[in-house]
Amino acid sequence: MVQLTRSNFSKEISEERQTRDALRYLDFFKLKSGELSQAHQTYGLDPWELEPKAFRPLEERFDLRQKYDHENQESPFDDFDVVHPPTPVQQAAQKAWELAIAKSAKVKPKCLISECWDIYNGSRDQGSYDIDSREGRRVYASWERFITFLGRDCLLEDTDSIHEAIDKMVEARLTQVSPASVQRDWNVISAVLNSAVKRDRLNIRFQKPPIKKVEKTDRPVFSQTDQREIIGDVVAGKYSTENGVLMLLALQAGMINSELQRLKSENVRLGDEVPHILVTGEVKTKDRLRTVPITVGVRWLRKAFNELEDGSGWAMGRSFHSASDSTISKRVVVALDSYRQRDNRLYSAY
Repeated sequence: MVQLTRSNFSKEISEERQTRDALRYLDFFKLKSGELSQAHQTYGLDPWELEPKAFRPLEERFDLRQKYDHENQESPFDDFDVVHPPTPVQQAAQKAWELAIAKSAKVKPKCLISECWDIYNGSRDQGSYDIDSREGRRVYASWERFITFLGRDCLLEDTDSIHEAIDKMVEARLTQVSPASVQRDWNVISAVLNSAVKRDRLNIRFQKPPIKKVEKTDRPVFSQTDQREIIGDVVAGKYSTENGVLMLLALQAGMINSELQRLKSENVRLGDEVPHILVTGEVKTKDRLRTVPITVGVRWLRKAFNELEDGSGWAMGRSFHSASDSTISKRVVVALDSYRQRDNRLYSAY
């Protein structure tokens, strides 16, 4: 995790949390900010005299202070708070008292970064993301990356720390992924932050980080001769069953790892009059929901799917279903290494 320099808002974060605790404290005793202001100015009473039940902890601390001062009259040091630090309840009560006698009755909590995702997710016109779904995990992962580089909670107003974290994330990510992937991260982060800004009507603007553009390069594609050779090698048993199925379906149906991972056994219909596979459920984009006719290597695929059947309901088996996309891709990359070495091109299954 990348650690940032200490934020100028560290003290403000602590104060904000104390304020929230105090507001909850007042609410528990059915009091409001500013409610005791007039009475305090008029009568000058102590907290526990105005509201005995709510501010009993302050009276106890006052009594303890009186006793301490009496017993340490000769001491040149005032170390009462060191010797007897206030309890969390006493801290909340003290802050609650300050709010209760404040002239302004309006105390609005400030927004924390840790709250922004829920604000964004709860306000989406398209409905909230389920972070257990494919799309939800992908979107939330971008936000989590930003939080990792931020390193700790901070106020939404702490734009310096937020921009610093974004810049460091962009710099690090550009060494690992494409600029397009970094742009997607920024789109998510910007949407989350701005949803909180909009809700609280804050005069804050987050600047887009510079994301260098790179020239697009053509993805290496197997020649038709190579494709026929791969199909022949698959049917001849040169590759593992899992890799063979993946290669055949990628070549003739454009199926990707995630579609194969979520392919159910009931949707493999190679025994029908027109052999086909149904791509259903959660997919990368809606237009990938489709019926795929299978014409190449049908007999071999029937046998392969029978071998992979393990009763899990997943056509490729439980282990393939639970493997990561990168793990599956790496297996195919290794299997196709002879072509990569021959042409010095980064071939994959797609």
